[in-house]
Amino acid sequence: MIILMGGRKGGPGKTTLATNLAVYLKIAKNKDVIIVDADHQSTATRWAQDRIDNNYVPIPTLQASENIKESLLDLARKYEVVIVDTAGRDSKEQRTAMITADIMIVPIRPSQFDLDTMPEVIKIYKDAKDFNEKLKCYVILSMCPTHPLVHEREEAIGYIKDYPEIKLLKSFICDRKIYRDVASTGQGVWESNNEKDKNEIKNIVKEIML
Repeated sequence: MIILMGGRKGGPGKTTLATNLAVYLKIAKNKDVIIVDADHQSTATRWAQDRIDNNYVPIPTLQASENIKESLLDLARKYEVVIVDTAGRDSKEQRTAMITADIMIVPIRPSQFDLDTMPEVIKIYKDAKDFNEKLKCYVILSMCPTHPLVHEREEAIGYIKDYPEIKLLKSFICDRKIYRDVASTGQGVWESNNEKDKNEIKNIVKEIML
């Protein structure tokens, strides 16, 4: 299975989601997983090295650029799950990954600037479907406020419902410091003692892989 982290805006947590899904699949599900770092910032690659340096179970990471279609097809024959992390823009890496991916996940913060990218996301998704009919695209609300009196997530859900072409996941990710803390040592929240965040990642996997 090839899972692509995509979108049209930087900063919504694509790499955070990619690395945390990889840790959960590796540690909890014993899956043979690899991360393809197709973002020139190389954040996932540095995270993977931090993981090795701190003696955690290694997760293979491969850097790739430009047309990555053939690389992904080759890796999919060797690994059970290939997770692709791309830059927050309409890149060649993202476009060529969409041609072969099974699932595309688009993390979006519940802010108007992020929500305004929805029409562009839908356009590139429809373009990709012409070449890859099996591609499924999910939107997940990311970095959601935890304060009970802040209703940005609920408001964003109402906005996204106007775009039925893409499924909004019931699962979501809150903006908690633990995600940043574990990333600094190459970990995922599944390796922490924070049950709320562990359940967020567990629920995402359960929802997209049923």
